[in-house]
Amino acid sequence: MQRRTFLTTVGATAAATTTPAVLGGLAVGSPEAFTPATLESDVDVDTFRDGYPGFVLRYEDADHRESLEEWLETTETASIHRDLSGVNMLAVSMSWSDAGRSTTFGIDRYSGGLTDLDYLEYAAPDAFLDRPDVLEPADLAAQGDVDHDLGLFDRLSLTTALGTDPTPDDDGLAFDEDAPEATLREARRLVRADDDFLAGVDTSSVTVAVIDTGADDRALFEDADGTNRFHPESTDFTGGEDETVDANGPRAVADGDGHGSWVAAAIASNHDDPAYQGFAPDAEILVAKSLADDGSGSVADIVAGVELAVDAGADVACLSLGSPQWSEPLADALADAWDAGVFPAVAVGNDRYATTFVAHPSSVDEAVGVNATNVPESGDRDDTQIAYFGNVGPAPGTQDLSEGASEGARPQLAAPGMNVTADPFGTLSGTSMAAPMVTGAAAVLAGVGHDNETILERLTKYAYPVPNFGTTEAEHGLLDVQAALEGTDYEDDQEAVRDDDAKARDAFNEALAATRGRTIAGFLG
Repeated sequence: MQRRTFLTTVGATAAATTTPAVLGGLAVGSPEAFTPATLESDVDVDTFRDGYPGFVLRYEDADHRESLEEWLETTETASIHRDLSGVNMLAVSMSWSDAGRSTTFGIDRYSGGLTDLDYLEYAAPDAFLDRPDVLEPADLAAQGDVDHDLGLFDRLSLTTALGTDPTPDDDGLAFDEDAPEATLREARRLVRADDDFLAGVDTSSVTVAVIDTGADDRALFEDADGTNRFHPESTDFTGGEDETVDANGPRAVADGDGHGSWVAAAIASNHDDPAYQGFAPDAEILVAKSLADDGSGSVADIVAGVELAVDAGADVACLSLGSPQWSEPLADALADAWDAGVFPAVAVGNDRYATTFVAHPSSVDEAVGVNATNVPESGDRDDTQIAYFGNVGPAPGTQDLSEGASEGARPQLAAPGMNVTADPFGTLSGTSMAAPMVTGAAAVLAGVGHDNETILERLTKYAYPVPNFGTTEAEHGLLDVQAALEGTDYEDDQEAVRDDDAKARDAFNEALAATRGRTIAGFLG
């Protein structure tokens, strides 16, 4: 089982929390339920519902769900906004007093309310995640334009750990000058999924879930006879009505942002120009519009997208979204999805020079975190470089409210994600663009009958080791679709082939993780 992680913030597909409230799960049933960095009196925990804080409540079983609903009816303000019974959750809003918090002379006290419900596993905030603008070619940086901005404590600690000046050496990373524009076909060729190879794989039996901003009804999402390939249960979770394609037609999940359409095209476009065809052009597309047209979405709506993937029997899922903070409901939903047989590829985030470490949910065990690379002009895989913006590992587990659950998380694979064009949705960059490449590869393997565990084993075992990659940047190397399908083993693994620059970056990332872990643990301790 691989470590799961949520997408980082900033950049092409990462999402930043607009309400920095409790993103960690709250263990209920004790006064400690609402403590560390959680229900602070000056923190606004997602008041998008009726002016009250929003929560996602995880209960133990169906009997306890009934008890929870009965209890909610006894409160003055509680209201259920989303039923997530498939993952034993309810999304609700309620006043702080009903939740069990009171304030006297500026001191918060916690008793009654949710703290009395011993059958609740936790009450976590139903916070909104906001996706910043995707990285377009003009936004890519040149080497020397980025800086880790290390503080004095970090520098002293890193100097001790590394035995040298801690200024990171970014030689070997891909910047704007290293990222010529590439078509989907050129990106696929780099990961050995060219036209002839894909022509021999039938993906018509595969269902791909795209949990994103929706997808537009275009000819490239139709099959040969012109029938739209959106799964009838595709749903818009952002509009309040949960409209489906079955009831309202493909426009129910229309994409006003363009991000989800790009992602869906990279995975499953049946474009009439092979240069813009996806990995699985015959696959059924389950569109979960969990992010609104402004790129934002609530935890409950994203969980609903994951739940839909399970209910509809999706084989693979793509989540090009995330947050620098942990969300227990999302982690649990992905764990349930894995257990149900769904393979989830998740972007690791585009904030290497700020939050640095892999974002949530790419940091959870059941998610496969994906970093981005360039598509080198030479087309030679050995010339491939990790994108300068892609978040790295190993996560310290102490700066994301995960209480150590994310510790050690790192990107598992790398795939093209710089200046890639998916016609007609434009040329974009980001780990959001890399995650659908791995999703598409997983769809190819699902097409020949592999389950999610075998897909994970094959994609990681048969990845291509690239000298320019550090293991903190892509633990197993570059995606190699043909090798994964045919079982072609390479003589050396990713760790063994690293050049000196990659080793130096790994040493820096590992030392920084240790330093950040000690720093934050010290503050909390």
